[in-house]
Amino acid sequence: MKKKLLLLSLLASTSLIGCKALPIPSNANMANPAASYCVDHGGQFLTRKNMDGSETGLCRFHDGSQCDAWAFKRGTCKAGADAPIVYGATQ
Repeated sequence: MKKKLLLLSLLASTSLIGCKALPIPSNANMANPAASYCVDHGGQFLTRKNMDGSETGLCRFHDGSQCDAWAFKRGTCKAGADAPIVYGATQ
């Protein structure tokens, strides 16, 4: 009985030697929708670091004006408006 248990344990452990975990897909290559919208509409996407360590995405336009990237995507800020940017605000 002990030999059978030992043999089964050995067989089970050796069968797992060739197994490896599947890699976890990374979301690093997923584009920020607000950044994509900014670039697709002729803007330049910039990231600014806030004093609290968070980051704010900005969309700068050809005329030099800029908007919060998410505000531009929502339509609450437009090129030429140069709306004040509230750093560290939640979107």
